[in-house]
Amino acid sequence: EKWLERAFIEMQNVFEGFEGSMVVSTLFGLVDEITGTIYFINAGHPNMVILRDGKTEYILNQKSCKKLGEKGEIGVIAISLFQMYTGDIVIVGSDGREDLILGSNLETGKEVRNRDENLFLRIVADSQGKLQRIYEGILAKGKIIDDISLIQIEYKESSGQVIRDSRNLELLKETMEVCKAKNDWEDYFNQGQKFILAEPYNS
Repeated sequence: EKWLERAFIEMQNVFEGFEGSMVVSTLFGLVDEITGTIYFINAGHPNMVILRDGKTEYILNQKSCKKLGEKGEIGVIAISLFQMYTGDIVIVGSDGREDLILGSNLETGKEVRNRDENLFLRIVADSQGKLQRIYEGILAKGKIIDDISLIQIEYKESSGQVIRDSRNLELLKETMEVCKAKNDWEDYFNQGQKFILAEPYNS
């Protein structure tokens, strides 16, 4: 988390040198290969997509940071966490994944642009998370009018993960309360980390 924060500040300092003439959205992330935890900072970038058990949804960050190069104080840099489980596929993509011309209006002749925020979710689900098929699915929907980049992260191992069980979560909560009462903040922090990793997505 500290590394991500330092990296973000370093890049912000570089882009501030352009005095607002260049602003960039970005997503900084690190993946713990043992636990499957993703630590990330989203600075105005399209949300990542999780494909789990054949269903897709956006991974929402707790708090979005301003884009690189925007003037003013950086403020609090929020590090978001997401827990992957065996078989999960995460797709990261740039704006071009949704900036499509779908056709033209028969009456006015004007271009019809995509306004469906769930279009990309459906393409990822239909493509089963395969990058080439995702790209082909995008092309099949319309004309790409922006740069497009796609990254796939797949978690294949479950070793080291904390079992997602409601009883386990309650036990961790109780342990944290005991640590809090004792002012044992080091153990409180450790138990909190376990709780974060064990908590089911969208619970």
